[in-house]
Amino acid sequence: MKRILQRFDLKHALFTCLFWYACLPVFAYDGPFIDAHKHWAEGMNVEDVRLRAKKNNVTRFVIFPRHFGRDGITEEVADRLAREHGDIFWVLIGLQKSELMGIALRGSSLWDWYHPPPEWKAFIAWAREELLSGRRQGLGELTAKHYAYHQGPGAERDLPLDSVIFNDLLRLSAETRRPLVLHAEAEKHVMAALEKQLTEVPDAIVVWAHACGRTAPGEARRLLRRFPNLHCDL
Repeated sequence: MKRILQRFDLKHALFTCLFWYACLPVFAYDGPFIDAHKHWAEGMNVEDVRLRAKKNNVTRFVIFPRHFGRDGITEEVADRLAREHGDIFWVLIGLQKSELMGIALRGSSLWDWYHPPPEWKAFIAWAREELLSGRRQGLGELTAKHYAYHQGPGAERDLPLDSVIFNDLLRLSAETRRPLVLHAEAEKHVMAALEKQLTEVPDAIVVWAHACGRTAPGEARRLLRRFPNLHCDL
């Protein structure tokens, strides 16, 4: 027996494990899905989305209205999506607005994140009413630190999280118990500002998009353990 064990080295053990793993039956997941990160722009067809969802067993979509650029939609369109298709769409308060993203389009003015104008307070008041009424289910996606993957205005963004605007959104999330979806690549200054803000407003529910800003797994684990209301989407 001792001689057999000596011959059964690590290479043989690994081969045996791989052999049995390859022979095991593979069971495909056939349960329901929720698409938790779907942008909605002009030209998208609801019935086509419903058809594709049915084919792939997608039961819900979290919708981020896009309010900038040529394919941006109006608040009226977002309202109609929420009102007429609430059985499949959870529509959020759209934060992809040219005023917030540092893009001057359609005659819009740019909002200073440290010193926002009166229009910002009016927007927060409207958003609070929408969230508390149940007409909208959250806030997002807020794009703060964003790497460029195309040319044009707003492709590269680095907007401050240590700001009044971000703090107001966190407080609104905490007050209404609705999530705020954040797109912010996990660079050092982003991580420091986010950690400081979450310490100040720990009851805010934040979904940090794209695997916690594509941060290192160890850092993501540390932050998720420290802040119970912080979540990552994949």
